[in-house]
Amino acid sequence: MMEPQALLLPGEWNAERVKLLDHVVTIMYSGNEKDRSIAHQVLNELKGHPESWTHVDTILGNSSNPNTKFFALSILENCIATRWKVLPKDQKEGMKTYVVNLTIKISSDESLQAGEKHFLTKLNETLIQIVKKEWPQNWESFIPDICGASRTNQSLCENNMKILNLLSEEVFEFGSEQMTSKKIEQLKDAMNEQFRVIYELCSFIFDSWMQQRGAVKPSLIKVTLSCIQHFLAWIPLGFVFETNLIGILIDQFWDPPEFRIECVKCLGEIAALHEGIDRYVDKLLYLFSRLIEKVSALPPESIEYETKAPPQHRIYWENFFNQLAIAIAAFLRYHLQAIEAAGQLPQHIVMQSQLSTALGTLVSITQACSNDSTFKTCIDFWHYLAQRLYENMRPPESTTNGSNGLPPPLLLDGGAMNGTAPQDAMQATGMDTSSDGNSTLAAPHSSPTHLGPGGPSCGGGSPFDLSILNPYTPIYNGVMSDVRRVLMLKMAKPPEVLIVIDEETGEVSRELQVDTAEVELYHKMREVMVYLTHLDQSNMEHIMLELLTQECLSDTTNGMMPSPQQPWNPARLNCLCWAMGSISGAMDEANEKRFVVTIIKDLLSLCEMKRGKENKAIVASCIMYVVGQYPRFLRAHWKFLKTVLLKLFEFMHETFPGVQKMACETFLKISQKCRKKFVQVQPAEAECFLAELTRPNGQLQGHTADLEFGDQQTFYEAVGYMIAEAPTQQEQYQYVDGLMSHLNAQWNHLLQAASQNEGILVDLNAMRQLSHFLRTNERVASSAGSAMEHQLGSIYQQVLRVYKYYSEGISSKVASNGPQIMGHSQIKGMRTFKRDTLKLVETFVEKAIPPDPHGPPGSQHQPAAGATGEIPETNGIPGGGRETQSSRRSELIQRVCSGLVPPLLEPVLADYRANHPQARDPEVLSLLSTLISKLSPSITPQVPRIFEMVFDPTLEMIKSDFQSYPDHRVNFYALLRACNTYCFDALFLLPEQRLRLFVDSLVWAIKHEHPSVADAGLRVLSDFLDKVLHLDPQLCGNFFKSYYQLLLHDIFVVLTDTLHKAGFKHQTIILMELVTAVDLGKLRGVTSKQEVMEYICNMLCQTFATLNRNQVEAFVLDLFNKSGNHTEFQSHIRDFLVQIKEYAGGDAEGLTELYRTERDEALQRSRQIEQQRLMEVPGLLHQYDPIRLAMDAANPQE
Repeated sequence: MMEPQALLLPGEWNAERVKLLDHVVTIMYSGNEKDRSIAHQVLNELKGHPESWTHVDTILGNSSNPNTKFFALSILENCIATRWKVLPKDQKEGMKTYVVNLTIKISSDESLQAGEKHFLTKLNETLIQIVKKEWPQNWESFIPDICGASRTNQSLCENNMKILNLLSEEVFEFGSEQMTSKKIEQLKDAMNEQFRVIYELCSFIFDSWMQQRGAVKPSLIKVTLSCIQHFLAWIPLGFVFETNLIGILIDQFWDPPEFRIECVKCLGEIAALHEGIDRYVDKLLYLFSRLIEKVSALPPESIEYETKAPPQHRIYWENFFNQLAIAIAAFLRYHLQAIEAAGQLPQHIVMQSQLSTALGTLVSITQACSNDSTFKTCIDFWHYLAQRLYENMRPPESTTNGSNGLPPPLLLDGGAMNGTAPQDAMQATGMDTSSDGNSTLAAPHSSPTHLGPGGPSCGGGSPFDLSILNPYTPIYNGVMSDVRRVLMLKMAKPPEVLIVIDEETGEVSRELQVDTAEVELYHKMREVMVYLTHLDQSNMEHIMLELLTQECLSDTTNGMMPSPQQPWNPARLNCLCWAMGSISGAMDEANEKRFVVTIIKDLLSLCEMKRGKENKAIVASCIMYVVGQYPRFLRAHWKFLKTVLLKLFEFMHETFPGVQKMACETFLKISQKCRKKFVQVQPAEAECFLAELTRPNGQLQGHTADLEFGDQQTFYEAVGYMIAEAPTQQEQYQYVDGLMSHLNAQWNHLLQAASQNEGILVDLNAMRQLSHFLRTNERVASSAGSAMEHQLGSIYQQVLRVYKYYSEGISSKVASNGPQIMGHSQIKGMRTFKRDTLKLVETFVEKAIPPDPHGPPGSQHQPAAGATGEIPETNGIPGGGRETQSSRRSELIQRVCSGLVPPLLEPVLADYRANHPQARDPEVLSLLSTLISKLSPSITPQVPRIFEMVFDPTLEMIKSDFQSYPDHRVNFYALLRACNTYCFDALFLLPEQRLRLFVDSLVWAIKHEHPSVADAGLRVLSDFLDKVLHLDPQLCGNFFKSYYQLLLHDIFVVLTDTLHKAGFKHQTIILMELVTAVDLGKLRGVTSKQEVMEYICNMLCQTFATLNRNQVEAFVLDLFNKSGNHTEFQSHIRDFLVQIKEYAGGDAEGLTELYRTERDEALQRSRQIEQQRLMEVPGLLHQYDPIRLAMDAANPQE
């Protein structure tokens, strides 16, 4: 009897059978893969058997295997969650009594509880599942019972507190997926009504401990404090402020170290209470005052626990300061105004010093802590406080450019500000003195100044006296100065541009760093630094320059000899430079000029002092980063800008790893931000910088000679941004010709050699050079836009010939050798060239053609221009009036459609259709999406042809499963989205069979297991249905005759499975569209409201045997009743998804009658909605309708 399947046979459960279950469970956790699979299947079937729960007591009584006991309880939990409603009352009572008695038995015995700790936790969770079903309507005495029993035994009391805590979490935090909204509200009301009993139990425990501390277990006190902490977020405020709870917490549980963390957690929850607490402000101020008193009494060295505390105590102090930061930050975030107001009263004058202590404590925690969560808590608070001070600093009547002397608007985007040009041009280094004789380099660092009258933040004119608004300014000045220093030395790393190399193709691409926690922290810290700069520019500058000077002197004594006492710290310099870059645009222009010149001078000096390439490279990277962050300064100082570029060109020859890449990235950033300066002839220059740079056989080849292919492409992209700013199209073409002349010569030389020997084209080195040529053109197209039109036209036919040659070569190789040849290096090289060709054309079309100022066809989009309706500049097409812009756009589209698309489309489409699936390039689909989105409606006639050539082959590739060809899958749905958005009318010109495939493709998309694909399908389907509903009634009717029930069925499929929860929002939107269309009569002649209701009812009843017919009818009625409000509609659907998990069929315990009542209530709501609709239009409500008669009776005629 050791076969696992024997567990599924009918028969009595005894010790022998439990032994077999132990064996199967053991196999499940430690057997081989085949045996585990069998065991898993058997256990799942046993768990789902409707009678298996009746054997749980036998299993628990005869098994000693912990995993078996857990499995037995999971059987019980599953039964409670799914079958509770259909169980007879005596069985419910029996199960409840068994679980309660077993819980009491284990938790009452301290030694037994210690040995069965994990099992007891599972048992508590099972009990909570019963409570959620029975309480309060069938088990009203649950809370009084559990609280009363807790007074008899400390071990039992400790476990009961855990149960109450679990119940609170289930009701107030995690219950939305397991209970309906109505049930949740019912339990919340019951918890509030019966909380007094829980509070009295907590008070009893606290009183017992205070009367005789040794008589109460410390673990019981900790659990009770933890419960109080969780309860504080929702209990009536009277239990917090009208009892002695606050005094007990601060007086009794702060000083004992073992309770201090739990105590601070409770204080943090109280501090976070901010709604409806006006009556209790005095109590909050008292608590704040007592808390700061306690904090002040802490040992001074405790904040330095990482270095001074014994290792075994460090985790304790880390957790403590984490909770303390949360508590103080909550007090100051929600009650700072009350604290400030109280501090101005004579009886609360000490509050001022306590506020200063609280802020100083947060500064110390920010500086000393290494815990990420604690640091983020502090940064969030400093962001709040700095923003508050900045907003209070500006009087309501201030204007951005008025004469009130206030700072300029906050530049969180680092944008430029207009200002005056320097009086003298920079000299050789680009960093010389100003004309007034005061050297910006030799001047001593500014002394710190403060917020208030005459402070530098107030600018010129009549300064605004900040102390009038906030008498606490002196306190905040000192604190903010400390915060500036701390944040500079702990600045998070800014987002990086990641260089991604495709292992298959060797393609080098640049991607912004993903939105990690570090990037989020940097953005938050950057905003804090900007606010702090606006509050006091001079102090910010003084601290930064002071710290930079320390870095310059840290390795030397008297500038000459090494100083081992203060070794140089590269990480410290990096943080400081990131901080310097973060405040770009926040200073006024005069201060920024002095500041930038000084820091660049100091960094260059530091670079000269350093020995070793690694150290020099670190400083060089800091210089490049800082320079790239101050485009406004660079634009205003041409000689300095030119000097910076020349220095970058020098760095491009530095072979130390990373320096060249950093130089190219900085060159790219500067080109993006200062592009116009390079096409203007500057003073003392014979020609513009771009003309000099792109002169054929000029300096450009020298600058890029030592760069790798990826860095060369970045360099060319940077020059493309300059070219896009050339004033005329002819100049743009000339600059592109000069830029690409060297590469064009290499391209022509290679093709000329290939014309004599085709074998050159399959040489790996030659293919890499060809791909580099295309990728460089693509990068220039991405930045120069339409300026690449002439260059692309000059190489286009040659590129297509090579594309065709490679396509035929791939097809021939696959035909003769099979698809396994696709992994060969030559085939990979050919495919790379093809992909690069497609990417080049796609990028050119994407960047050269500006967006349609009127938006996609049928949209209500308007250009986001000024009041004149002018259109901003786009790459290669200077801005102008709307008619001029539209005309140029149309001309360019016509040239692309006539010259670029025809020679490309046919060979690409034919190659895609004829190739083996593994040889089809997903870039074809991406290119087609771009062509449709940019060239519509000119390309609309080609849509049927595109569908014919790529739709069917792609569909065959992706419809068999959800995993294969992921790139094709994503690009395919992007193509469908483009067709739906820009060529919607063309879809109804497709043959009926292909239109059905289009709809089927969207349905397959919404069922996809990958969330991004499913989300894309849902969005396209929703937009598609919305457009269909606005079609001519006949077309709309014809469509929905074929697809309405299909769509309705499949939306319910994805709504009710467990794999597509991420798409819930858009699923409900589509369902609401379908329901509303019928409810509003838009589909008359297609179907009726009654037919749809019956269809949904029948479908759900057939699909879910757990449901009661009346229950389903009530759901469907309210589905229509709530279709006018998406929030209510979503909540109704969510409640239904909870209901389908529970069995409610048959007539157990009168469920049919219960759901009949719910159905009747829903029907009544439906009638009321209909009557309300009729009453809104005079005459629609019949004169003898009961409603009208009741109205007449209430308002009798005279």
